[in-house]
Amino acid sequence: MQTETRAFDVQRGNFATEAAESAAIAEEAKNARADAAEARKLEKSLSDLELQIRRSQELQAAIRKKQSATLSAFSDTFVFLA
Repeated sequence: MQTETRAFDVQRGNFATEAAESAAIAEEAKNARADAAEARKLEKSLSDLELQIRRSQELQAAIRKKQSATLSAFSDTFVFLA
């Protein structure tokens, strides 16, 4: 009887260890999935920011071009008046 009880205890211990290892693996998988979702979200955010930067640079270039044209027109006005 004692031998059977010890064998049962050993097997129960093995099952408990296996259950704990499985729970740890499941937790790691859950964390990995959350990390992957966060990475996708950050990649999209980064992509959106890059697009906004490009648009801002294009707008700044257009504004500089208009400003330069306005200054040229203003200067030309004084050249003709002189």
